[in-house]
Amino acid sequence: LVEAHHHLLDAIKRRDKEAGVLWTRRHLQDWRRGFEKIASLDRSVEHTYMEHAYAARQ
Repeated sequence: LVEAHHHLLDAIKRRDKEAGVLWTRRHLQDWRRGFEKIASLDRSVEHTYMEHAYAARQ
């Protein structure tokens, strides 16, 4: 996480859109994998979110 944040901040300082997009995608993919692993999810993050969003509306 720290490395990804370093690269993101560097890309912002350099106004490097391509590097910013690359490191944002990598960071979000890593977060998602970690979240799903820690939460022991059998379903995707999106499915879990929609299930809870639907339940909150009821």
